[in-house]
Amino acid sequence: MIYKSKEFLPVKILIMLYRTLVLPNINYCFLVWGTAPRSALHEILLIQKKFLRLVDGLPYRYTTAGLFENYSMVSVHNMYKCRLLLTYRKVRLDNNAAFFEIANLSRAVHSYPCRYQQKWSSARRRTSYGEQMLQYTIPSLLNNISVDLLTCPMKCILNYFSG
Repeated sequence: MIYKSKEFLPVKILIMLYRTLVLPNINYCFLVWGTAPRSALHEILLIQKKFLRLVDGLPYRYTTAGLFENYSMVSVHNMYKCRLLLTYRKVRLDNNAAFFEIANLSRAVHSYPCRYQQKWSSARRRTSYGEQMLQYTIPSLLNNISVDLLTCPMKCILNYFSG
């Protein structure tokens, strides 16, 4: 349907079609498959890239690196991190203590001063499954992000991950 209508529909309408037809299928049950390996998410990423090329009318071999940023779309590889940080922001603004107990967030204590100190201590991980736990994922995301989550708007967080 979208292929046939790409010639006479404007870009805004095509993006709206993506957000109403494709994105809900990606978002469905995302917390379950969002931690899947990159190879498992590759098919979904190809669908996203195919759509972005279709919107711009580009050939299939064209690179899509800048297109995600132009249309402020989050790639499927960054979507889990983005949604997790948006959930953290909402929980933090709502003062929900249960989330902090599950995530086991605690400030990092450093024994000597360094130039760059991590603010949050993360749980030790021994397996790749340990990287999927909230006790590891949330502190590592908060240590690596350079945006103040509580003061910046939601669009700012989405733009951070759309590049």
